[in-house]
Amino acid sequence: MGHAEGDRMLQQVAERFVTSVRDDDIVTRVGGDEFVIVVPSVDDEEGLKVMASKLLRSVSSPMTLAREVVEVSASIGIAISSNSLSTHEELITAADTALFHAKHMGKNCYYFYDFKLAMESGEKLRIERNMKGALNNQEICVEFQPLIDLKNHRIYGAEALCRWYSHDLGVIPPERFIPIAEQSNMILELGAQVLDESCKALCSWINSGYKDMVVSVNVSTRQLNDKRFPDIVRDTLIRHDVPASGIELEITETAIQNNDRVREQLEVLGKLGLRFAIDDFGTGYSSLSRLKTLPFDRVKIDRSFVTDLPDSESDTEICRAIFALCNVLKLSVTAEGVENERQLSILKEMGCGCVQGFYFSRSMPAQGFLTWANDYNAKAG
Repeated sequence: MGHAEGDRMLQQVAERFVTSVRDDDIVTRVGGDEFVIVVPSVDDEEGLKVMASKLLRSVSSPMTLAREVVEVSASIGIAISSNSLSTHEELITAADTALFHAKHMGKNCYYFYDFKLAMESGEKLRIERNMKGALNNQEICVEFQPLIDLKNHRIYGAEALCRWYSHDLGVIPPERFIPIAEQSNMILELGAQVLDESCKALCSWINSGYKDMVVSVNVSTRQLNDKRFPDIVRDTLIRHDVPASGIELEITETAIQNNDRVREQLEVLGKLGLRFAIDDFGTGYSSLSRLKTLPFDRVKIDRSFVTDLPDSESDTEICRAIFALCNVLKLSVTAEGVENERQLSILKEMGCGCVQGFYFSRSMPAQGFLTWANDYNAKAG
């Protein structure tokens, strides 16, 4: 709706906050869409819970912007002054940590900073500090998991996956360090590194005879919002002399939700010849209009719908519906997380075109992938 309407929305939210707190409470906007409310005196946590609920209700009431009725929501993090949280810097940091947790709980809720969260925050800080060195020391590496084409039982390509083998912290799973990287600009450096390693591997595989190999590379919202991203992709393709059609960018549903910048970036990248896939389909805010209007080539069904196949009737029907939809829209489908013959069998029966998972192989370094691919193709005939 434009910056002017965005400003009006913030003004209305501020007014609602002010009318929802007591006279001696202080409401401030600290930047962007973030506010801080200082409560000088409070009897107990119950009083803060009542206040937080009141704030959430006040924000969620419909408001009119650009002659349209819209609804917004808020997430609230709460920190209470104590011996361990005595300065305003410590309180703000603690509240921000609780706010982050509230967002991950599904938003439109509040969360109190506590001892457990303090431990998680400390772990997050250790990971963040070590990640900076890990990127420079190449502790974070890129491995590749095969993508199998079920129509001809040949290798379609591979998904590039980050792996961190830390000298100080041990093996750190991606689900622990990727979200932390996404909260900072480190995801930009990490994403560029993954793309570079993916193109380097693709060049090696092409030179080894795999002319049509495709590498899927996950891209974060922060990367897609970086105006330099198309140039980074173009330069990386040129540097490794690989075709743009050999790179498939995997984008989550939420990354493209009401985001004009991302849509513009996809148009620019599409003109380069890259392919696009919607990752973790079905777990976000699925929209048929995005599948129809944006230049996607492939849909990846999240592993959560594959794990209980074929025993789960609901997951089975959801998968059938996705396959039927993609068939109409002429989109390819990849099913993630295939781990046994029963899952593979029903996916074949549904018409699934491509699969990946431990049933075939775990992720492996680029050279190991090439050796595995040669063995797999030799057995497949």
